[in-house]
Amino acid sequence: MQPPVIPRAARFEVTRSALLTQLAETLDVPIIVLAAPSGYGKTTLLAQYARSTPRRVVWCRLGEAQVSPYEVARLIAQAALPLIGDRPELHHPDPRTPNDVLAQQLGAAFSQTNENLDLIVDHVDDVTVARWLISLAGQLDEGHRLLLSCYSTDGLRLARRVADGTGLILDAADLKFATEEVGGLLEARNVSLTAAAVAQLEGWPAGVALAAAGTHRQVGTRDLIQDTLELLPGGIRTHLADLAVLSLWSEAEAGRLGSALPPGWLTQVQRAGLPMVPLGQHTYQPHRLLLELLERELTADPRRARRFGLVAAQWAEAAGETRRAVRLYAQAHEFADAVRLAGDLVQGHRNRSEHRLTRQLLEQLPVDQLGAGLQARLAWACIETGDTDRGEELLLTLHRGGQLEPTGYASLAMVYGRRGDAALQHHYAEAGLAGLRPDEVVPALFWPFAQAALRQGQSEVAKDAAARFLAWARSQGDQIRVAEALQLQAAVLRHTQQLEDAQSALRQARTVYDTLGWTVRAAAIRLDEAELAVRRGAPHEAQSALDETERCFDDEHHVYQVKRLLLKATLARWAGDLAAADHALGLAEDHARAGQLHPGNAGLPLARIDLLLAGGNLEHARLQFGRLGTGKSPQEVAHQQVLQSALFGEPLAAGVDEVRAWPDAELRLRGWWALLGSQPHQCTAPADPLRQEAEVSPLARLLRPLPIGTPPPPTSPPAPPLPALQITALGDCAARLLGQPVAIPLAKSRELLVWLALHGSGSRDELVTALWDGSAEERHIEYLRVAIRRLRSALRTGLPPALDPLPYAQGRYRLSADLEVRLDAQPDGLMPDPAVLGEVFAAHHRTFLPGTETEWAQEVRHRCLRRAVELGLTWGAQLLGTAPVQAAGVYRQVLQLETWSDRAHQGLIRSLLSLNLRGEADQALRDYRALLRREFGLPLDPAFEQALAAQGL
Repeated sequence: MQPPVIPRAARFEVTRSALLTQLAETLDVPIIVLAAPSGYGKTTLLAQYARSTPRRVVWCRLGEAQVSPYEVARLIAQAALPLIGDRPELHHPDPRTPNDVLAQQLGAAFSQTNENLDLIVDHVDDVTVARWLISLAGQLDEGHRLLLSCYSTDGLRLARRVADGTGLILDAADLKFATEEVGGLLEARNVSLTAAAVAQLEGWPAGVALAAAGTHRQVGTRDLIQDTLELLPGGIRTHLADLAVLSLWSEAEAGRLGSALPPGWLTQVQRAGLPMVPLGQHTYQPHRLLLELLERELTADPRRARRFGLVAAQWAEAAGETRRAVRLYAQAHEFADAVRLAGDLVQGHRNRSEHRLTRQLLEQLPVDQLGAGLQARLAWACIETGDTDRGEELLLTLHRGGQLEPTGYASLAMVYGRRGDAALQHHYAEAGLAGLRPDEVVPALFWPFAQAALRQGQSEVAKDAAARFLAWARSQGDQIRVAEALQLQAAVLRHTQQLEDAQSALRQARTVYDTLGWTVRAAAIRLDEAELAVRRGAPHEAQSALDETERCFDDEHHVYQVKRLLLKATLARWAGDLAAADHALGLAEDHARAGQLHPGNAGLPLARIDLLLAGGNLEHARLQFGRLGTGKSPQEVAHQQVLQSALFGEPLAAGVDEVRAWPDAELRLRGWWALLGSQPHQCTAPADPLRQEAEVSPLARLLRPLPIGTPPPPTSPPAPPLPALQITALGDCAARLLGQPVAIPLAKSRELLVWLALHGSGSRDELVTALWDGSAEERHIEYLRVAIRRLRSALRTGLPPALDPLPYAQGRYRLSADLEVRLDAQPDGLMPDPAVLGEVFAAHHRTFLPGTETEWAQEVRHRCLRRAVELGLTWGAQLLGTAPVQAAGVYRQVLQLETWSDRAHQGLIRSLLSLNLRGEADQALRDYRALLRREFGLPLDPAFEQALAAQGL
């Protein structure tokens, strides 16, 4: 991978002063998007900014190899190598790493830098990559920014960011040349245009540049470039299309390629005004539109195209540009080489579920050239991108020809499983397993095989498949496969109603993902655990699991959001908060619509009827119930039976033995109460487990039958303790979070932590004023961003991902309200309990933030000193009657803090007299007299002197 190069200034380049000022003055906007069609100078502006800013710049230009977040993340990590160091998880990540984790890991790496940086990503033409980069911007901490260029903001969902000031879009209207910029370029080129011609250009940078170079036809960009090409000398014009196969141009590369371009051709192309980005060392990057025109011209001559394309393909392969090499080999009709290279790329796309990219890659090649394995991969990519018929036909054709490999059978099994055809799902999964070589394992076969077995009532077969998958995964030492196998095992155990064992399997799988830092997958499993807790009737456990998923999912995670909100609505209904339940259920229904999810499959209609019933809206509940279809699963059937009885007063359609076997705790309880009301003769056994559950379970206490429309009394689980942040500011500054030491690397970050702990919150101006004694220098504002970022990064360790320890809201920074902040320095605190008086005095006897000499720290240090004196005097007086030895020591410590304290001198003398140390008491008295006379010109207090005389001193 070549090191990134910030483009050089081109000849006659217009300096975009106003736009550069705007970019320099929006440092608090974490994402800036330059979105405009070709020819508006996006790369030029970004390069000018990168060359002129004093901030650290990480420059990336996306090419043909960077087609997914995985490749883009690696490119950014490589470009930032001098800044973040070697990080295997970013430079050589597991290909299965989720995109959100890559963004989190990059954000974490950048948060540990001591410089504020601008991450510039140029030439982003894929909406998936652009949206991932926007998510990355959300992971960038204080002081960092992302600037990217693209052709359009369609699908990027930036409206909210722009509205709240965290995003800025510069579009064609912003990027067009101002009148003075047009005039400056024409003057530099010594060209004059009529006012009408200038007005017709409408500030379009490419049009102005080409017009200044001599092309005056006012049409589209491609036509302007074509006109400019026709103005080139014949020898250059004839052979320039040879270079359509190269992404970088230089005279040396053209010679190596074998082109007959004459010497000096590059200078003449540059002078003609054709769009190229100078990279230094006589190398240029031609604009995409220029390459497209030349490629069209080259393709018209197949023999010439194959000759130069084959050379370029071999170069690309040698340079590791595999995707580019596949395309060039395919264009040169060297299909064997293209297929040879495509295999590894396709495997990576499959691991990352990048089915669209698989299709883009393989559809460059004739299907009959792909081979059975790649044809099956293409088929699955078609299925996953909506072309199910084509994908299924490809798989069946391979099957009929005896060429379908086990992975292909897994794909066929998944197709029929989604259609609900358990027989065909089982048939093809079994065929795939039968085709394996000895000791060969295809993980993709286990899921459809186990699912089909469960649907056909073969639970033992499903258990065996899950066990074999888990044993194989553990033998491979692949923790990701182990987690996947545990999830399959949990699904089987849940189906067989072994809920405790299913919970254990999920917990083990979540531990794997937590260790890897795969937040979304871990949170998804936490949702499964919350759902199991709900089914077991454990509301507090379910609420705890659900709370951990708060803010873990994006708005686009519709499946997860529906599940989370449905659980939230259920728990709110159980707690009697019907308004909260209605709100959560409404949001779940919104997500189901946005994600085009079937509401019945998600359980939303049943949840809505439960809520209407709890609120006493029987008419509406009955109407909704009438719209339900027949239950598809035993759970749905049982739920509908309970609702039928409750809504219409009918006897429960299930007997006591059936109700007793229901795995869902809420349905069991509601079924039991329905039986008690309508069929009490079935409920006479005093030792019936259902009766005992209804009497003692926590859920029963929440759901005990009340008159219809009467909500249960509100209840809520006890709030879990907040994570404790212990800050030591007296003596060496330190912090402990959750009992563990926190390494805070910068002195200013430590000072900031203590300031916020004392003052609660602060604006950026207040913090700069405090930490730099009123300075308004830009360098101090920039360093404040560094201090905030490093402090936030240090405090994140060990906290839930969704908890921001140092949030910024309403223009102010503060330590999170979700932390229990304990600061040892309390300069204005109340007098502590006598039992801890000595401990508090010992702490305040130490210096507040030693070595920090800002005005605020010195002022607090003085207040802490005064508090230490008061604490010592109070403690000494407390000890005087019972422990005079300790009292004397305390008074001596107070005198070290405040030499002229009358109460300390007098307390010390009284303590020594109590110990009958008259010589030491006499010396202490002489010292006290001398101090009063020397410093204040005062005699000893007569009352104190009289009291001493009474003791013979």
